[in-house]
Amino acid sequence: MKKVVRYLLSYALPLVAGIGLLIYTFRDQDLSQVKSLFQQAPIGWILLSFFFAFVSHWARAYRWLYLLDPLGYRVKISHSFMAVMTGYFANLLLPRMGEVTRCALLQKTDRVPANVSFGTVITERIIDLFILLGLVMLTLIMESARIGQFILNLFGEKANQWLTSLQNNVWAWVVLTAGAVGCFVLLFFIAKRYRHLAFIQKALRLLEGLWAGVLSVRKVKNKPAFFFFTVLIWLMYYLMAYVLFFCHPQTAQLGILAGLSILVLGGLGIAAPVQGGIGAYHFLVMNAFMMYGLPKDFSLSFATFMHTIQTLTVVILGGLSFIGSLFIKSQSAAPVKNSKKV
Repeated sequence: MKKVVRYLLSYALPLVAGIGLLIYTFRDQDLSQVKSLFQQAPIGWILLSFFFAFVSHWARAYRWLYLLDPLGYRVKISHSFMAVMTGYFANLLLPRMGEVTRCALLQKTDRVPANVSFGTVITERIIDLFILLGLVMLTLIMESARIGQFILNLFGEKANQWLTSLQNNVWAWVVLTAGAVGCFVLLFFIAKRYRHLAFIQKALRLLEGLWAGVLSVRKVKNKPAFFFFTVLIWLMYYLMAYVLFFCHPQTAQLGILAGLSILVLGGLGIAAPVQGGIGAYHFLVMNAFMMYGLPKDFSLSFATFMHTIQTLTVVILGGLSFIGSLFIKSQSAAPVKNSKKV
């Protein structure tokens, strides 16, 4: 019974949190502005965004093949794509369900054991996490002045002074880095001393799994192609959001660095453990647009406009993929040995 309650809470709490954040963000918001954005938006830019989204998902499905191939499994790109999109569709219903659904579908269509493909999905997530963190750092560097002013408006003068001193003081970075290394060393010795405790053993297994996922990339046979598709995925993520800027005069004037900020904060919002990033995406992207001087009401409306289009893309492609997967018969019952390069 306790496991059932824990399982339900693990999905109910994120949904409640997302809805709560959504209600908080939309308080006193005029929803007619959102309706107006959809009515006035040129369909061409929306279709172009849809195209870039399709390419990003196709690239992710193709990149997945390079992780499965060293394990001895040859999968059709159409099957991989349907599994990826069905997983995204499942994530709109339940957070973290997408990875499980994706692997289960590939087991159905190509007899790839779910536990095997799940390891490759974890590897993907680790790679994308590092890329997102790198983009966060790049955004902080490229837009430091604007972010500093935004923090000043949001948190006050002391926070801005701290950020400015951190940017301009080399010793501040040295102290910060030394502190981080010191904390890591301290945690290492604590973990070594008390590794018999259950929660420390669980944390160590998690870290070992993450590290193993990173190292598994070494088994990829065609690393340049794997790198190409990784770059393509994130480039398409950027473009599918950036082209929507041209749907309204107020956002059309924003530059490519604004697109980078939206990519980063939107990515953090989607990565939040709530269904489809609801609430988190709206709040973060709204604040990103406000950072570039746009009014709060319009910023929230345009964030909603962008999130709705991206969600509809997943619903359409994911729904069609799920339906298509129902008509696919299992292709192979065993791993293919001595497989060629994808």
